[in-house]
Amino acid sequence: MVSTAQRDFISKIFLWLFVVALSLQMGAGLYEMRVVTPLWSGSPPASVRDWNSDARYAIEPRARFWRYCTAAVGLAAVGALVSAWLSRACRRGWLVASAVTVILLVLATYLYFAPALAELLAERGAPLSDEEIAERVSRWLWWSRVRATVYACAWLAALWAFSATARERND
Repeated sequence: MVSTAQRDFISKIFLWLFVVALSLQMGAGLYEMRVVTPLWSGSPPASVRDWNSDARYAIEPRARFWRYCTAAVGLAAVGALVSAWLSRACRRGWLVASAVTVILLVLATYLYFAPALAELLAERGAPLSDEEIAERVSRWLWWSRVRATVYACAWLAALWAFSATARERND
């Protein structure tokens, strides 16, 4: 049988892991949004067709980092969701809201964002017309901004749950 103190400790560990993983993803996402994405989306279709034209300086936005970071954030969200049931009521609601939101965003990333980006950039838009490239880039950018905003709200909810932990100690 697990004591209340042990449950609180486990819950706090999962909350820490979730907040750290989500913070890393937020920072990397902002960097990619401000630095990398404009390189391929700046003036479609030409920017897509010319993407990574020099292999010496090639950038792969969906490469190693995102594959592992997104999976880690998803696992941390699942851990946070499970641990939310172990945690005290004052942080449970914020933690559940944040974790469920992040799980849905991770699913959206794997089901839409990553495949759509791969389709655009892997072949540099080869099978698509100029109009299709411009339309898909525009759609991807719009939904990406929505996703970033929702991630920021989930991150703030996780931080609020995290701050509830500090408030518990003061009560």
